[in-house]
Amino acid sequence: MKGVRLWTAAATAVAAGCAVAPAWAAEGGTLRVNISNSDVQSLDPAIDYEIYGWTVEFATCAKLLNYPDKPGAAGSQLLPEVAAGFPSVSADGRTYTFHLRNTFRFSDGSQVTAASFSRAIERGLSKKMSSAAASFVGDIVGADAVTAGKATHPSGVTTNGDTLVVKLNKVRLNRDSAISSGRIASTALNPAYVERTRYQPDFDSNWVLDREKGVARLKNPSEHLKNYTVKLQPMVGCLAVAPPAHQAFRTGYPGTFGGNMDYNQIREGTTVYLPVSVPGALVFIGDGHAAQGDGELTGNALETSLDVEFTVDVISGRASNGPRSENSEYLMSSGIGNSLSDALQLATTQLVNWLQDDYALTPNEAAVVLGTAMQYDIAEVVDPLVHVVAKIRKDIVAQLK
Repeated sequence: MKGVRLWTAAATAVAAGCAVAPAWAAEGGTLRVNISNSDVQSLDPAIDYEIYGWTVEFATCAKLLNYPDKPGAAGSQLLPEVAAGFPSVSADGRTYTFHLRNTFRFSDGSQVTAASFSRAIERGLSKKMSSAAASFVGDIVGADAVTAGKATHPSGVTTNGDTLVVKLNKVRLNRDSAISSGRIASTALNPAYVERTRYQPDFDSNWVLDREKGVARLKNPSEHLKNYTVKLQPMVGCLAVAPPAHQAFRTGYPGTFGGNMDYNQIREGTTVYLPVSVPGALVFIGDGHAAQGDGELTGNALETSLDVEFTVDVISGRASNGPRSENSEYLMSSGIGNSLSDALQLATTQLVNWLQDDYALTPNEAAVVLGTAMQYDIAEVVDPLVHVVAKIRKDIVAQLK
């Protein structure tokens, strides 16, 4: 097999050898797999090529093409699984093109793309992995360069998953006022506090923005807040591309497409990476904030208007599972989920993948680095979904060879 093209039919696919949940499977529940021998070296398909590991992987993983779990002759017929059908083959027999079904996701619920298969092939070929899988994909053009450590991606594998790169060159205030809220969102509090608390109904939470001094102060401060000021740090609350699979959301929603992320580090000088799901990407920017604490705790930041200048670029053939960003100090990975734990898992997993993909770290090496250097920000807790950011300092990443 000299070349492989992995295309998505409607923006979702799955990495070869990774746990998935087909759309027809019931959500929830527990899967228990009992095996007769405990000699399982690993559940990572790129590492474990023993029959006992395969037993578990067969029950929990999906592939482009697979043999069905059926007795007799029916179980010996190779059929499409994640692939929407058998691949088309070029006239010279050197390039296989797969179109993928839109009914597969990773087991954690995160969006996956054809680039996930590309990443699985990269891991199998990686010199650091020393994987038996390399022998199965060694005929792909460029595979030798990856196994020799001279490249991280085989040139013979291409996908149609792209990444939109948005560089925020200028994020500046253009007015001297902002509105906000004087109540903590109930979703961030325990029920007892919400039940007993009585807010002052006429409390004035409007703000004056002193752009010359770089601070904000309440327009009509209460007794204890007469000297209270906030440093102005203009930021963009919403930055998005069109969501996948023809979905439509109100602008208040965040997701794998970006959206209302409300992360206070998305500001001047930050670069944001978003997976492209539709032609043209259809980028959207809005929701100007003069300043915001972590989590947007009151449901509003210091809401105002901004002048924003940005540039866009495209990384062709590679797409992440969700928003990523970087500034002069940090690499930052966003996890957006139904709960704080879901969002944390998504953010952590994406940052692990980032280090393994771009810096060729093994799982053990990535664990050591993040176990000693990981930082988390709770970006948003009051939107329909929770947003957690996993980040690592660039001066630490610079030590990785």
